[in-house]
Amino acid sequence: MIVTALQNSRAVKVAKLYKNIATSYDPNARTEINNDKWLERVNELRRNSNNVHVCVSLSKSVINYGIKRVLDELYEFGFRSVHLAAMVPTLGALKETPDPALTSEVFIESGKWVQNKRKTSIKDIFVSPFDGLLQGMSNYDGLRCPAAQECVNIEPDGQIHACVAKGGEVNDIKNNQNLSTKSQLNSDGY
Repeated sequence: MIVTALQNSRAVKVAKLYKNIATSYDPNARTEINNDKWLERVNELRRNSNNVHVCVSLSKSVINYGIKRVLDELYEFGFRSVHLAAMVPTLGALKETPDPALTSEVFIESGKWVQNKRKTSIKDIFVSPFDGLLQGMSNYDGLRCPAAQECVNIEPDGQIHACVAKGGEVNDIKNNQNLSTKSQLNSDGY
């Protein structure tokens, strides 16, 4: 899996090397033109048979926009796997992250949104953290995070580390299966 904002076509070239791609959505953070380009890149990856997932940080601006509205837009964009993050991963996180009580209300509202969708013929929605928690409870062995086995952190310098929360080693991962990175990268390293 790779996490990318898909801000340019180069990011798409790199993302195509991964089975799962996670991106982010904030309707207030992009202009309409940039949002259209982002959606075109998402759809290009889907046509390439990549799985594209989306994360929404529950910032004050997203909450003011309306979580039901955000989820409706993401559903219309074709997303069926959505992660709602309680904290905004920016330098101004403390200013932009709302009060935990408000965040809890938004989680409840989003849970009701999912329930209403599932009452119709729409059953293929996965919204984390609550669906992840429910899924994790059904197959959790008590020893590790129930996140996907492919979780890794990729540093800006290209170093890859196992997710420590999953019980992985902090040392670099030795990748000797399936993907020979040097042979599949172009001369620019992508």
